[in-house]
Amino acid sequence: MPPKFLNRLPKLFESLGLVPNTFYEDGFLKYKIKNSRTDLIPKSTLDHLKKEDELSNSIIQTIQRQYKKWTGETHEEIEEGTTLRQRRNYTVAPLFLQFKVNTNDEEIKFSYRMYSSNDYPEDLKFGEHENLYEINGWSKTLPVEFKENLELKDNFNKWIAKFSNRDVRLFISAGTFQLSNDYWIETSVLSKTERMYLMCKNEKQEIIKEWGSTFVNGDFKQEDFEGLPENYSLFWFRNPTQGLSEIPLLTLYTEKRIELIGGLKVNFRTYVNDYLPEVEIVNADGNEKVYLQYKETHEKIFLSKKQSLNNRWLLPEKTLIDTDFYIKVENENFSGNELAYNLVSSDNTAIQVDDSKLPKRDSFGRNITTNLGQYCIGSNIVNPDKSSQRYFCHLSSMFISTKKEVAANISSATLNNHTGNKLCNFLSIKAKLSTEEFFKAFEFYYSKEFPEQQLNSNFNLTRLKRASLNYYDFIGILDYDYETKNVILSPPQFIFIPTTRGRKVLLIGARDSALVETIVNTAPKHNLQVEITRQFVSNERLLLPDVVTVRAFEQTSTDNYGENCLKAFADELRVKFSK
Repeated sequence: MPPKFLNRLPKLFESLGLVPNTFYEDGFLKYKIKNSRTDLIPKSTLDHLKKEDELSNSIIQTIQRQYKKWTGETHEEIEEGTTLRQRRNYTVAPLFLQFKVNTNDEEIKFSYRMYSSNDYPEDLKFGEHENLYEINGWSKTLPVEFKENLELKDNFNKWIAKFSNRDVRLFISAGTFQLSNDYWIETSVLSKTERMYLMCKNEKQEIIKEWGSTFVNGDFKQEDFEGLPENYSLFWFRNPTQGLSEIPLLTLYTEKRIELIGGLKVNFRTYVNDYLPEVEIVNADGNEKVYLQYKETHEKIFLSKKQSLNNRWLLPEKTLIDTDFYIKVENENFSGNELAYNLVSSDNTAIQVDDSKLPKRDSFGRNITTNLGQYCIGSNIVNPDKSSQRYFCHLSSMFISTKKEVAANISSATLNNHTGNKLCNFLSIKAKLSTEEFFKAFEFYYSKEFPEQQLNSNFNLTRLKRASLNYYDFIGILDYDYETKNVILSPPQFIFIPTTRGRKVLLIGARDSALVETIVNTAPKHNLQVEITRQFVSNERLLLPDVVTVRAFEQTSTDNYGENCLKAFADELRVKFSK
């Protein structure tokens, strides 16, 4: 297939009415593509598709793989003279039906959530519903009544959310997706172990009841709740023993595989050890004996099962870091058994960050390639003019006070172990990342400390995580390139800040808990006082790290108000010191 055709596939998917992250039967995509009347598919490709041969099947499989990768974004090509320019078109996202059940009153209430792996616009709104984003790609609850073929549209941001019509729907606890356990939300996978609901059109009721007869007594029942849509039936079930071949959605898959869920990934199959991921066995029976085994050892460390989910197991709290391990199941061998995983710590990663990846910028913040004249790398001016230097700027008296700081008893500072510091630790591990990776890490740590905020309809997480990234840039921890969307950590550095007496420096750039602890423990040796200040309560949701400052006391007349002590201190730590 020509590359031009592959580039047009998102537009083709949209024109066919497809929605990303949606379950379609195997033959559905094939039928839609072969019978499409569009100039988006070259005639030669359509001719091949009609032949039903090996090449035709290969083309269809390629298109199906591209569909699974499709995020919902579409573009259209605009001719400008002899060149083609792409213009962003609508972003398509699926709507997932969800409901709450009030068993006391035997009532059911439906609503929706949208899902998209694309970053939500801050001002995305569907009619009266605004401030939509909740967490992990999911929108907040959209209190819209059940309606087949529902579509919600934001013409300003060019987003459209679609609810696909189907005869049978499956529902699982929304807690599976780190959403509220009060809801049951639509899914495309029939679970062998979890409680589920099934909603179908009445014309499918009899075949569903026949399937229900294959369950153990008490594991399948029809519900009659007030609020069910007209001409629909609802069933509750658990522990299915077989699928229903007439309905592809009710295929009971038996092939198992191992996945790590819920952790924060640093690299391929590598996770940070702040919050351990959970082990999930897809298509588990629920009675597996799961164990961890370190590479090149024979010891089996059996895992305990998570109480709330029958297909999840918990890693030991003392799982070793920087050591490959395998997850296996006793007396079983399947996909994932031989894959090695790893946990890493952020300790001692900040000191390894250097400025080699930082861009050079001119006085307007633009990227440059020349070394001539004055320019900036990270928080440092190269070839500074006199007016840019501490000793010659018009505020020099604030930085080089001639009043001595009287020596006092040196006290030990304490680093707070909150998620702002943990996010900063994670950034030091990565050193360079994309904005998407920053936002995922922000959401991960934010959900650990402020889960209740996500339920607040006035709370805008999209705006908050973008503001956080800007603040991290402003306070000198990283360089955020607004054009390339790259986030690059600056190396650890002490810079002078204004003080009325003596000298005082601020820690900027990459940091981790081990570095801060070393700063605290080493400072008394140089007669320096470390002060660690938590951010204002009004800013705590930005997940910013603590402010770390170091105050110097003059010990001798040649100590230059403590500057020499600060330099010796920085040299011992191997931290850059801007004089």
